[in-house]
Amino acid sequence: MGRVPRLVVASAIAGVAIVSTGPNTTTEPQSGVVRVSVGYASTADELRHWDAVIDRMTRTGELRVASHRPDPVLNGRTHERLVQHVGGLPVHGGGIMRQLDRGVTVSMLGSIHRGIDLEPGSLLTGAEVAARVARATGATPAPDQPVQLLILPLPDGTYALTHRIVASDGRAFFAGAVNGRIVHVEDAQSPAEGNGDGPAAVRVHAAVTDFAAGARLGPRQFTDEYGQTHTCDNATFPVPAGRIWQSMPAWCDDGRFVLASSQGDAVGQAYADIASTPVAGNRPASRLVPADHQWAAHGRPDAYASRLEFALVADGGRWHYSGVAFLDGQYAGAPGDCCDGAGRWNATILSHAFRLAVEGGTNLTTGLAVEGAGLANRDRTEAIFLRALEVLLPPAMSFPLAAEAIRQSAHDLEAGSVVQRAVEQALRAVGLPPLREQEDPGADERRAAGAGGDTTADDPDGRGDGGGTPPSEAQAGEGAVTPATAVTIAAGGAAATQAAGFDVQASGVGYINYESPYSNPIALLPDASLLYAVNTPSDTVDVIDPAT
Repeated sequence: MGRVPRLVVASAIAGVAIVSTGPNTTTEPQSGVVRVSVGYASTADELRHWDAVIDRMTRTGELRVASHRPDPVLNGRTHERLVQHVGGLPVHGGGIMRQLDRGVTVSMLGSIHRGIDLEPGSLLTGAEVAARVARATGATPAPDQPVQLLILPLPDGTYALTHRIVASDGRAFFAGAVNGRIVHVEDAQSPAEGNGDGPAAVRVHAAVTDFAAGARLGPRQFTDEYGQTHTCDNATFPVPAGRIWQSMPAWCDDGRFVLASSQGDAVGQAYADIASTPVAGNRPASRLVPADHQWAAHGRPDAYASRLEFALVADGGRWHYSGVAFLDGQYAGAPGDCCDGAGRWNATILSHAFRLAVEGGTNLTTGLAVEGAGLANRDRTEAIFLRALEVLLPPAMSFPLAAEAIRQSAHDLEAGSVVQRAVEQALRAVGLPPLREQEDPGADERRAAGAGGDTTADDPDGRGDGGGTPPSEAQAGEGAVTPATAVTIAAGGAAATQAAGFDVQASGVGYINYESPYSNPIALLPDASLLYAVNTPSDTVDVIDPAT
């Protein structure tokens, strides 16, 4: 056994975070996730600013280069995968994908976790935990996969110190480093990676669900089709436990059901479908895509707004997806796709976008029409999607981040072409607009300031498409799992600062140009109740009560 010191993250990225106004705004900074999307629509100043931030985090060891590979298509382009570390330990899914053109940064996409605070304690060794997992599950650890000690983000916004054990059957077990109990299980191989029908060159790291985007709070109660009312006080849902089914208590937060979907798995499944989707009859048929590709008419989601989410259950520290489904936060029955978080079910959102980009058409859910690039440009469209998968997608996946990677790929390969236009129209048609457009001045969400004081307001109505979808890349307060507050950095225009409701517009927000720790406040709330100021020495944002 060993001991771990108290792990607290005080990231350099904290110097660019802003807390928005709103009825549910708290009086102290929340822990959460900073989601970075900089590139295809950013200015040179914005790119330089974020390049400096990421370089600073690399020098301090908060980000470490895990891989460096050449671009499969563009000469001179390289891609770095930077993994976030806290206290020397990797954060599962945390990190940035950075694209460079002959050493100059072109784009960055990924997630950085803030506010990680883990108590010190005695730890079991990896071998001890692996033995306990083997006894509990019968799974044999893969001999070529070392046990890894890491920090695991959980759906409710908290974190667990775990050992990751990859079994010979392809499952990855995450077990508590203190008690050895299994906290989470996921596939160690992404669906796209294991699909034999797709292009052999397409390889991708295993999909990790981005819970800041994929989890939120649902209703306080619901009534099922049998007239039974379920509340957090009495609800239990059946889930498979080995070869038997067990009823487990619903996971609730503040008296509300916690809902989630496996967006990482869904993105991977979508790519498996894209590689095998029939277009003009020259590819094998996908197992999920109906022949007439009218997804909504067949009950499969064709837009982000119509994705399924499932109530979570908790079992002695381990969480599971139940088979109780919700659509747009409302009870939707039990579709029989239990209990994997609707990865296969929701995959059609992204595969439908690909089909629209090629063939055109109208999305049944959003009503938006797409002028497809045409069958003659199918290969060019596929190249955009597959390159995004291969070198641009960050480890923690969500549909909104996948859409950002696809947009960046389209910009890199097809800027200004009919193919880029078709891809953009298709992503919007399935409810995935650019992150920088997901704005609402009155939403009680967190926002982030980029270079030049730019901010993004992330999402009207606590939703994720700028007009009707459930939460995506940035939300806190009503409808969101409170501890998992996320802020999105998708550099926008200076007008966004004033639109966000702040009466101070800062120039060059961040620690880089600040000499005094309390000069140049980021923002003063409109009611003058709180002042947010950069603290340069500690790379944090100080929250000050002007009255005291």
